[in-house]
Amino acid sequence: MTRIYNPDTLGKYGYFLAIITVISPILSLRFEQAIVLARSNSEGHVVKDFCLFILVITTVSIFAIIFIVENTILNLDINIFIIIGFLLCITNGLLNITTLYFNSRKEYKSISSQIIAGSVSNSTLNILLGLINPITYSLAFSLITSKCISLIYIFRKIKNLFNFKFQKRKFLYVFKKYNDMAKYSTPESLFGGIGVQMNIFIIGIYDIKYAGMYFLINRVLGMPISIISGSFSRVFFEKFTKIEHEGRSGLLIKCWSSLALLASPVLLVMLIDNNFWMFLLGDNWTNLSELLVIMLPFYYLNFICASTSTSHLTLRLQHIALIFTIISVLTKSVIFYYGFSNDTNLLTVLKMVVLYDIVQVIAMNAIAYRKTVI
Repeated sequence: MTRIYNPDTLGKYGYFLAIITVISPILSLRFEQAIVLARSNSEGHVVKDFCLFILVITTVSIFAIIFIVENTILNLDINIFIIIGFLLCITNGLLNITTLYFNSRKEYKSISSQIIAGSVSNSTLNILLGLINPITYSLAFSLITSKCISLIYIFRKIKNLFNFKFQKRKFLYVFKKYNDMAKYSTPESLFGGIGVQMNIFIIGIYDIKYAGMYFLINRVLGMPISIISGSFSRVFFEKFTKIEHEGRSGLLIKCWSSLALLASPVLLVMLIDNNFWMFLLGDNWTNLSELLVIMLPFYYLNFICASTSTSHLTLRLQHIALIFTIISVLTKSVIFYYGFSNDTNLLTVLKMVVLYDIVQVIAMNAIAYRKTVI
């Protein structure tokens, strides 16, 4: 891909995708997490229908407002991005809901298969469409198509999965029982998304080329987290929820130590010279190694901890996570403001941001571990 798309193109695509990444997880108000917590399959099916209802209502409402504001006030000529964003949010929401629905029924193979199908189709289309016309639209269209392929796979697996039944009384029951998802998980996800994606927004203000490099590193290093750690977390969630309280701390330590050992060879990448990356990726990707060395320690730690992050839900730590994410947004805002005000080098600013991210991940998981031993 780096031989087809230049850093500027990937930077613009990264901006667009960052906005979608912040918005899409909250459109069902995080009630999809309750699918796994449901006490029976029938309750889980009602929760799934409630999530579909909320997803459609919120997505249509938000993008209708955006469309009206764009065409009456802003006039930025971004209607095509609004349409693409709407489709991505709907498909992302459906995939989140159905993935957790599969997880509640221990269909782990189906989850992995649809993730692989989507990833392979996205990568393939990125290359094919990029060879025709290497622009941001090519990347966006590839992503939408890959999401649709994943949904088609799911639909063929369980044809009645999207059979929707509006049940007002049961929907109200679900809303009242799992309202902490909307009160805590939704704001936590929103602020968390802003905190994570804030990096690429600010980097782009410094230099769109660096935003493209950041996006590439984030995509490559995030892939193991998405596939390996993501799949592992679903199994972990099921086991952690049902295990006795006394055994939860041991399970956390076992998972963390195993994943730390598994991922440790990745740290050797920090020793690779910048000339190698230029030879491998192309002359446009200068200074990539400097950015990689800064970001890799956080991704190593995140790979370990993301697999057990679902324990925060079981331990009802959403309010703690919300506090951390709000602090994260404020802290990063201060760091970036300091960088702008003092004309600080971008890489120095990123070092401070990554250091804070590492401290926050350690602190949050330390709180989770402590709650399992008291």
